[in-house]
This record gives sequence, structure tokens and C-alpha cells, in this order.
Amino acid sequence: ASLWLSYRGGSQRLPVKTRRLAQYSVVALRAATVWGLCTLVSVSSSSRRRALLGLDSSSMDVHQEPCEEGATTQWIAVLLGFVAIFRQLPFFVYLPLSQLLCLQHLLLGLLLRRPECQYAAISGPNGPLLGLPPLVLSSLQL
Repeated sequence: ASLWLSYRGGSQRLPVKTRRLAQYSVVALRAATVWGLCTLVSVSSSSRRRALLGLDSSSMDVHQEPCEEGATTQWIAVLLGFVAIFRQLPFFVYLPLSQLLCLQHLLLGLLLRRPECQYAAISGPNGPLLGLPPLVLSSLQL
């Protein structure tokens, strides 16, 4: 698909530099969209949003909210999988972006701790999490 620009009553083909700039702009927009969606998924739990906004979380009951670190990780993996399957980004952009998103998810989890995902409250040493905290296990899965 070539880009066309109409001016002075006729159709002229866009210069090569303009076409390349348009292609790189689309790649940058797609990468920014994937980054934004993964960031929103990483801070989607209400306890992380309260910590991010600086709201008091002591009034909330810790046991009312489930620890869904695995589900959050799964949605990030699904989003990255769709980007890879449908080739929305070139490989030289997708590889560092996906690694950056995994690191970002781990750092957000470390900075914005979730009280409902405390290690002692979730499982014992030989439970379903293999003795690892939920955040570490979900980051290893990514």
C-alpha cells in the first residue's frame, strides 16, 4: 500500500523519507500502545492503585481481595503473544520491548507491594507456588 498525497490538482507520490517516517511512526505508536496496556494491567489491582495514588489502604480488609498475580501475568503474556502472532511489531522492537515489560512488571510489583499476596498468607513451603512468593513466580513465568 503506497501513500498518496493530493495537492495542486494532481496526485504525487510521497517521498521515500516521508514513507519511512510514516512506517516508523506506526511502529512507535504500536509499541507505545502495548507498553501502555501492559502498564495498566500491571497496576490493575485495587491495592496497587491505592498505593500508587497514595490512598490509605489500612481501612481495607486484606482478605477480601484475592491475590491474582498469576492472572495479571497471564494477561500480559496473552497481549505479548498476540503482538508476536500477528506480527504487529518488527523483531528488533518486539524483543527489547517484551523484556522491558517483564522487568517493569517485576519492578512495579516490588515497589507497590500487595498485602493480600503476602508469602505466608498464600501457601506453605510445599504448596502450589513451590515455596516461592507469588510475584517472583509470576515474573519467572513471564
